[in-house]
Amino acid sequence: MLCRFSGTIIRLGRGIDMAAWSIGTKVVVDPLISCMVTNKCNACASGHRNRCPKINFIVDRKGGGLAEYVTIDVQHVHKIPDTLSLEIAACIEPIAVAWHAVKRAKFNKGDTALILGGGPTALFVLRILRSVSPSSFILLSDANPTRRSLAFKHGATEVLDPEHTHFGVTGIIYKATGGFGVHAVFDTLGVQSSVDAALLCLRTGGTLVNMVMWKKNVMMNMNFLFKEIIVTGAMAYDNDHPEVIEAIASGQIQGIEELITDKIQIEDVVRKGYMTLLNQGDEHVKILVRPHEPPPPSEEASAKEMTNDKEAGDEASQSISTGSLKSGREDKKPAAETVKRNPSAVSSIPITTRLIERRPKLSSIRTNFVELVE
Repeated sequence: MLCRFSGTIIRLGRGIDMAAWSIGTKVVVDPLISCMVTNKCNACASGHRNRCPKINFIVDRKGGGLAEYVTIDVQHVHKIPDTLSLEIAACIEPIAVAWHAVKRAKFNKGDTALILGGGPTALFVLRILRSVSPSSFILLSDANPTRRSLAFKHGATEVLDPEHTHFGVTGIIYKATGGFGVHAVFDTLGVQSSVDAALLCLRTGGTLVNMVMWKKNVMMNMNFLFKEIIVTGAMAYDNDHPEVIEAIASGQIQGIEELITDKIQIEDVVRKGYMTLLNQGDEHVKILVRPHEPPPPSEEASAKEMTNDKEAGDEASQSISTGSLKSGREDKKPAAETVKRNPSAVSSIPITTRLIERRPKLSSIRTNFVELVE
């Protein structure tokens, strides 16, 4: 996905706190954007951007993470400690997805878990569960032998093929938990059989976390009320990046580099990237792509752009402050017209709040690694 990438700051925009940010800082981007209309959107008003009905993700209009440079609003950028590589940083966004799901399950040390599916997200969930409870019983179920092997290597107590297991998932779960069932189930498959297995394997008061968007409606046995099972969703992440960065930097989450199964150049993105995933996708977890590294923009070009940004931004702000967008007065240019005629105005007003307000931003980030696909 082109919104999952790490990079290095090469230029700072107007309004940036120079004491907090500096050229050369390694960063990762939190690409989740929402409407931020707090007087109309309850999700944004409560600070839960991931629940906004207009949720979207940053993909720069010139290539996202595959572009040599991107301009990002400072609120979407997080510093990376020097101890973390840019390769690891490119994986922080999908790890944040798994981190958020584990938080939604309220998984604690000593709890047991079942992970349905063995793809990249499931493996990240497994690593995080192990960081919380190193010795807990954790079962991962997947029909693919390569994924089962990876799961066992990365901390699963047991792995099984649901299609060729005599006792089935339920039998193994109840045997391992003394007949109680697991505390949490993480469903990364989104099929009828997975939700059926989840409800059967959960103990009284257990939690089912749905981590996937369903293609079809599911039939659910609502008699799970007898066990007071909690069914919840985990949508992306909710300001989880700082916690994930700290957890990796402190060593709480380990082995992430082992889940990066290949690193390729952008010239090979089709042959070694997409074609590999189409034909040998089950053998890979994360493939990282490194874009070209052109020389940074010249000082003269940077100064000229900053001047254009200021002039266009001031003009757009003046149009908004005079109320010409609402009144239709012709003595001031509407902000939309300003943006259309002067492309620099687009870069001076963040995409998520364009024509509403200007926020400090990082003028340029040189992208170093982008996750190709999950």
